[in-house]
Amino acid sequence: RFDKYEITYISLQQITVKDIEKERRINIKTNLAPEILKVEIKNNNFLVITTDNSLIVGDLTTQKYSEVPWNNSDSCRFDFNNLNTCLVYVNDEVAVIEFGNNEIIGYFRTEYCHPNLISARLFNKGNKSIKLIAYLIDPNTIYIHDLLSQSIIINYTNDCKIEYLEFGKSGNKLIYRDTSKKLNLLLLKNNINENVNDNSNNNEPYKSITILNLCSFVQWVPNTEILVAQSHQDLFIWYNLDNYQNPQVKPINGIIDSIAKNKGKIEIYINDDPNNDENTSVNGGNNYKIYLDENLVNLSIALDDKELTKALMILEYLPK
Repeated sequence: RFDKYEITYISLQQITVKDIEKERRINIKTNLAPEILKVEIKNNNFLVITTDNSLIVGDLTTQKYSEVPWNNSDSCRFDFNNLNTCLVYVNDEVAVIEFGNNEIIGYFRTEYCHPNLISARLFNKGNKSIKLIAYLIDPNTIYIHDLLSQSIIINYTNDCKIEYLEFGKSGNKLIYRDTSKKLNLLLLKNNINENVNDNSNNNEPYKSITILNLCSFVQWVPNTEILVAQSHQDLFIWYNLDNYQNPQVKPINGIIDSIAKNKGKIEIYINDDPNNDENTSVNGGNNYKIYLDENLVNLSIALDDKELTKALMILEYLPK
């Protein structure tokens, strides 16, 4: 039994996972092995099952699972930080598993097996399929690997060591921060929106832009193309990164602690006493919240999803 889930063995090959809070049961059976050997719940949401010759991983929220041939479970580390994806680290090799796909869709090697240094975007939407992964081949060089064509489509070298990278929701924008604390945006040109101005003669398949010279915090708003960052005592919000020159800027007193969605609203938590490790309440004076503009959030999501009618309706209610 785990915090939220109860595991029951139905047979040597099959288990039932019960969501205690939602009173929901899920049956999972191995199709590649005679016996389930071990069941684990990672991050209170992801399932890992090992057998003699296979590995089952899945998302208990979406109920998407994959069983792939596997025989090296003892030394594995699992990374569930990317939507619809499990990355399995074995020494310096990484296997990419897409939930719902019973084949490993890619392997690559890197010495930099840290969630802040690997980012994947795997999704299918209509006729569009994106399967990209970005990682470091050395401290300064980003590889972007297209898992559909099994080829390296971007090989970008930065002047300073890179300490953080992450794709936006659509996979055509990658942010990275280096050890000089510059925040940079890497635009993949084959996917760049026509509104992005590029007057250079650069024939590379990407465009790199520094968008902040000093960045102490950066994070995409989950499942959006909205970017939030801090520089000195200013909060920067890009509701539309195609227009990266014009973020909204708000002064803040403290440091950004986290971003969360609560009851449909995007909340940015600010800690005005970073030396205090206790999680005091907003009314207690050490933490307070800033809310993102709901209309601009919805507009960004509508534009990203190509829902132009919805975007026009939202625009009508925005201040002129």
